[in-house]
Order: sequence, then structure tokens, then C-alpha cells
Amino acid sequence: MQEEVVITGDAKMDIKKWGVLLVEIERERRKMYEITRHEPQNVKKLLKVSQKLDKLINQYQKEKISSTAL
Repeated sequence: MQEEVVITGDAKMDIKKWGVLLVEIERERRKMYEITRHEPQNVKKLLKVSQKLDKLINQYQKEKISSTAL
């Protein structure tokens, strides 16, 4: 089975990598929700998860923009 690849110049972004990023984003989003729900006073833990989530979202957006720009 061949993976789909989006090609922009020399940059390549395969659909599988997008899927992995989306799963990681959802996992961190759920962690953040659970911390907010069960440990709202644990600001350090919440901040750490929030920062990781931000990085994942930024990475996804950069990858998607670079692969769709022609």
C-alpha cells in the first residue's frame, strides 16, 4: 500500500504524519481537559501540557501550510 504524499518543491508531507500529529494534538487536549477538571489548582502541570499542545498545533499548521503552498 502506497502512502499519499503532498509535494511542494522539495518539501514532502505525508498524510500519515498529519494523522499522527492530529492524534497527538487530541491526546494533549484531553490531558489538559482532565487536569482542568480534576486538578485545577495544578497550574504548573496545566501550563506544561498547554505549551506542548501549542507546539503540536503550530507544527501541524506549519506542515499543512508548507505542503499546500504552490
